[in-house]
Amino acid sequence: MIEAFWKSVAQPGNLYWRAFGQAISAKKLIKSNSISDKMMKHMRSRKVFAGVSIIWLGVLIALSSQPNTLIPAFVSENDLIWHFILYGVFGYLVARAFIPDGQMTYWKIVCVLIFVTCNAILDEYYQSFSPGRVPSVSDALADFLGAFTVLTLMYIFKKQPASVSDK
Repeated sequence: MIEAFWKSVAQPGNLYWRAFGQAISAKKLIKSNSISDKMMKHMRSRKVFAGVSIIWLGVLIALSSQPNTLIPAFVSENDLIWHFILYGVFGYLVARAFIPDGQMTYWKIVCVLIFVTCNAILDEYYQSFSPGRVPSVSDALADFLGAFTVLTLMYIFKKQPASVSDK
């Protein structure tokens, strides 16, 4: 009786063997360097960039909170350059957090630029509450230009999505 059962199960066209074969194929796909693994890795890196963006924004706000007397002379002399650099870094971090690789389009860059510029304007307004500090349109413009420059460079040198033939 056991032999008859085993012969019926061991036939190649049996439903059990087809399901087992499909399960083995699915397991190989999951273990391989599959698309889902790449997507998960990319999502983790985007979360890291989002976290670093938030920390960087906190640093920018903390720097704006400093009274005028605590700012070193080399920083206050090169104020616009520092704004350009710091908000360029912020623009890069925000873009990496919210725009997937190979999907950088004109409108996504505009959205990131609007977000960074709004933060720059709010930062300048917040700065007006610090002793000896005044908001400045030129600082906000330097912030915008720093983010704009970095985002433009990212757009020019963006990663192209891998085509099917490249794999």
